[in-house]
Amino acid sequence: NDGLLAVRNQLQNLTPKKQAKPLLIAMIKENRTKQVILLLNGMSAKKRSDILKTFDSAEDLDMLYEIQEQMLDGDPIKPFVEEQLKKMAAATPLDAQ
Repeated sequence: NDGLLAVRNQLQNLTPKKQAKPLLIAMIKENRTKQVILLLNGMSAKKRSDILKTFDSAEDLDMLYEIQEQMLDGDPIKPFVEEQLKKMAAATPLDAQ
Protein backbone atom coordinates (compact mmCIF):
# COMPACT_ATOMS: atom_id res chain seq x y z
CA ASN A 1 0.00 0.00 0.00
CA ASP A 2 1.57 3.25 -1.17
CA GLY A 3 -0.25 5.30 1.47
CA LEU A 4 1.06 3.13 4.29
CA LEU A 5 4.59 3.35 2.90
CA ALA A 6 4.39 7.14 2.59
CA VAL A 7 3.10 7.57 6.15
CA ARG A 8 5.74 5.19 7.52
CA ASN A 9 8.51 7.12 5.77
CA GLN A 10 7.16 10.39 7.15
CA LEU A 11 6.93 9.04 10.70
CA GLN A 12 10.48 7.73 10.57
CA ASN A 13 11.75 11.21 9.69
CA LEU A 14 9.86 13.05 12.44
CA THR A 15 11.15 13.83 15.92
CA PRO A 16 10.10 10.73 17.91
CA LYS A 17 8.76 12.38 21.09
CA LYS A 18 7.40 15.66 19.75
CA GLN A 19 5.96 14.54 16.42
CA ALA A 20 5.79 10.79 15.76
CA LYS A 21 4.48 9.75 19.18
CA PRO A 22 1.51 12.20 19.23
CA LEU A 23 0.50 11.10 15.73
CA LEU A 24 0.60 7.41 16.68
CA ILE A 25 -1.35 8.09 19.88
CA ALA A 26 -4.01 9.92 17.87
CA MET A 27 -4.30 6.91 15.56
CA ILE A 28 -4.59 4.53 18.53
CA LYS A 29 -7.34 6.68 20.07
CA GLU A 30 -9.19 6.49 16.73
CA ASN A 31 -9.08 2.66 16.99
CA ARG A 32 -6.48 2.38 14.23
CA THR A 33 -4.12 0.21 16.27
CA LYS A 34 -3.73 -2.32 13.44
CA GLN A 35 -2.44 0.42 11.15
CA VAL A 36 -0.07 1.59 13.88
CA ILE A 37 1.28 -1.96 14.12
CA LEU A 38 1.77 -2.17 10.35
CA LEU A 39 3.57 1.17 10.39
CA LEU A 40 5.84 0.16 13.27
CA ASN A 41 6.56 -3.30 11.85
CA GLY A 42 7.71 -1.74 8.57
CA MET A 43 10.24 0.54 10.23
CA SER A 44 13.86 -0.22 10.88
CA ALA A 45 14.50 -1.58 14.37
CA LYS A 46 16.35 1.61 15.35
CA LYS A 47 13.58 3.98 14.24
CA ARG A 48 10.88 1.83 15.85
CA SER A 49 12.86 1.65 19.09
CA ASP A 50 13.43 5.42 19.11
CA ILE A 51 9.69 6.03 18.86
CA LEU A 52 8.61 3.33 21.33
CA LYS A 53 11.09 4.56 23.95
CA THR A 54 9.08 7.80 24.10
CA PHE A 55 6.04 5.93 25.44
CA ASP A 56 6.94 6.54 29.08
CA SER A 57 3.87 7.73 31.00
CA ALA A 58 1.42 5.29 32.61
CA GLU A 59 -1.14 5.93 29.86
CA ASP A 60 1.54 5.51 27.19
CA LEU A 61 2.62 2.20 28.68
CA ASP A 62 -0.99 0.97 28.61
CA MET A 63 -1.13 1.79 24.89
CA LEU A 64 2.23 0.15 24.30
CA TYR A 65 1.03 -2.96 26.12
CA GLU A 66 -2.07 -3.09 23.90
CA ILE A 67 0.08 -2.76 20.77
CA GLN A 68 2.50 -5.46 21.88
CA GLU A 69 -0.32 -7.79 22.93
CA GLN A 70 -1.89 -7.52 19.46
CA MET A 71 1.51 -8.01 17.83
CA LEU A 72 2.07 -11.20 19.85
CA ASP A 73 -1.39 -12.43 18.81
CA GLY A 74 -0.38 -11.96 15.18
CA ASP A 75 -2.61 -8.96 14.48
CA PRO A 76 -3.17 -7.61 11.92
CA ILE A 77 -1.41 -10.14 9.70
CA LYS A 78 -2.66 -13.41 11.19
CA PRO A 79 -6.42 -12.83 10.59
CA PHE A 80 -5.69 -11.86 6.96
CA VAL A 81 -3.60 -15.00 6.38
CA GLU A 82 -6.22 -17.21 8.04
CA GLU A 83 -8.98 -15.72 5.87
CA GLN A 84 -6.94 -16.32 2.71
CA LEU A 85 -6.29 -19.92 3.75
CA LYS A 86 -10.03 -20.46 4.31
CA LYS A 87 -10.77 -19.08 0.85
CA MET A 88 -8.17 -21.36 -0.70
CA ALA A 89 -9.57 -24.41 1.13
CA ALA A 90 -13.10 -23.56 0.00
CA ALA A 91 -12.09 -23.10 -3.65
CA THR A 92 -13.04 -25.92 -5.95
CA PRO A 93 -9.90 -27.70 -7.13
CA LEU A 94 -9.36 -27.93 -10.85
CA ASP A 95 -10.01 -31.35 -12.32
CA ALA A 96 -6.81 -33.05 -13.44
CA GLN A 97 -7.07 -33.95 -17.11
